Amino acid sequence: MPAMPDVDPAAELARRRELYWELGDFGSGRGLEIGPLHRPLVPRDRADVHYLDVRDRDGLVEWYEEMDPDVVIEDIVEVDYVLTEPDGTTHTLVEAAKPGAPFDWVMASHVVEHIPDLIGWLAELAELVADDGRVVLAVPDRRFTFDAYRPLTTVGQMVQAHLDGDTRPSTRAVYDHYAGTVDYNHQNLWRGERPFYDGPRFGAASAEEQLRRTLKGEYVDSHVWLFTPDTFLRQLRELRLSGRSEWFVDEIVPTPRDDIEFRVRLRRIPRGTDATVEDYPGEVVAEGERPEWVEQQASWHRADTLQDRITTLEGLLELSQGNHQLAERRLARLEQKTQKQLEQQEEKLAGLRRQLERSKATVARLREAEQNRPPEPEPGSLGRIARKIVRRGR
Repeated sequence: MPAMPDVDPAAELARRRELYWELGDFGSGRGLEIGPLHRPLVPRDRADVHYLDVRDRDGLVEWYEEMDPDVVIEDIVEVDYVLTEPDGTTHTLVEAAKPGAPFDWVMASHVVEHIPDLIGWLAELAELVADDGRVVLAVPDRRFTFDAYRPLTTVGQMVQAHLDGDTRPSTRAVYDHYAGTVDYNHQNLWRGERPFYDGPRFGAASAEEQLRRTLKGEYVDSHVWLFTPDTFLRQLRELRLSGRSEWFVDEIVPTPRDDIEFRVRLRRIPRGTDATVEDYPGEVVAEGERPEWVEQQASWHRADTLQDRITTLEGLLELSQGNHQLAERRLARLEQKTQKQLEQQEEKLAGLRRQLERSKATVARLREAEQNRPPEPEPGSLGRIARKIVRRGR
């Protein structure tokens, strides 16, 4: 398991031991831990346990001194069963651990994702474990690791690897691992903050180099299988129903918040029992009719559709605001023009009023003059007056 940032390794190991002890009940019966390295989850002083690894302790020390500075060399455990002898001789899981079988339980932390042939591996475990025995797995959740941008693997790929008899990670797995993993922060992933995809953590040149190595027959360690709790349940059930597995999931603890792994307990179906029945007693099955990733994809589509609608509405709002601003400018210009026309009309009206007042004054003066003028003599009266004056002069 990769080191968690800002976490005391001893405290983290103690925490994980208690979690897996609760799930596996390692205090009862005898068991096997696969790949304990320097942090066994089942210590010898607490259980009847044997350790199995790829190399013996000396080989692991030599390997990890050069390959991984995070491994505490002094804490690497003594290995009871090895898959690769110092002289290069290799053994299958059954061949290596058969002397200690049958086991009541097996513990494997961050191992299942590396197995080249998962179907074959489960079959070997079924051969080593007693009926109703258990296998406890710590499984990285693809959503919260450096595999976050890699596609989930499928049962079809598991079948292909088994039919091909893979003993090393396939060219598909090696290339995808080195070309598709990204640097990440699992807490950011939990908050929905996706890592920037500006390139894989290893790079194209490294992916091509690892591909050349595997094509030459070298063993190139990779994450071969990618799971979430939902896909693990569905795929293990599919393997059982198709007759490719003698195991069922009888308990699973989904990935806790801000963690990167989920916990699983498999139960060995007793020999001679039909493992392909539709409803196996005690089996934990995935919820929902459709896989979680399908629902998630649908939710992304709904979110994208909603975002498109929001973007469209924002565009319409922006256009409306632009039209509103244009209308306001037009209205302002119209108001100015109307105001100017109104002022001109008012000025013209004031001139007309002044002209009317002058006309009224002229009419009034004319009327007053008319009233003050002496009355006109009646017709013929002036001749009579003149004749009277003449007579008086005589």
